[in-house]
Amino acid sequence: MDEATTWFANKPSCQIEKEAMRKRMEAAQVACRVERIKLQHKAAEKAKFILSQCHLDKHSYMDKKGFKDILVNVYHKEEKPIMVIPMFASKKICGVQEIDVEGGKKFLYGARTHEAYHNIGVGGRVVLCEGYATALSLHKILSTLNKPATVLATFSAGNMKKMAKKIPDCFLVCDNDKSGVGEKVGKESGRKWWMPEQV
Repeated sequence: MDEATTWFANKPSCQIEKEAMRKRMEAAQVACRVERIKLQHKAAEKAKFILSQCHLDKHSYMDKKGFKDILVNVYHKEEKPIMVIPMFASKKICGVQEIDVEGGKKFLYGARTHEAYHNIGVGGRVVLCEGYATALSLHKILSTLNKPATVLATFSAGNMKKMAKKIPDCFLVCDNDKSGVGEKVGKESGRKWWMPEQV
């Protein structure tokens, strides 16, 4: 009686099949990268258009954050005032963050968020934080203390951690959120960091 054998579906049975599978996987990865680049380019162009349609005005979101008199980019979307924050990557526009009057935030579909930032101030030490309002607050405090700094709003804790790895002497100001993500990022960043006591 012949010895029983086990057959596995989709398992390459020879070197030729393995090579063909490797090439298919490489082609799929290339196609994925190309599609991602297309989406990022489209989002960047849309961001430029939105910014061209903005006007400087006050926004209720900033009012709630304690910046009643500051003027920001405002874009009217379906008759609703949307605050628009430019996002940069490698000093080029890569997208925008839109914030509505209730504080809801979103990015453009397909926009690059990896290592994206919004810069406030120049010179001095680089300080990283998550949100735009936090960046404004930090810049105001440091300016009052006559301490020049380049404050970067990184839009998320995960992105702040990535950027911290590439900026050797940066300082992190982490959010004290209920999830504990901010504290975790600070501890894992390998950089000096601070977090407010209150959530």
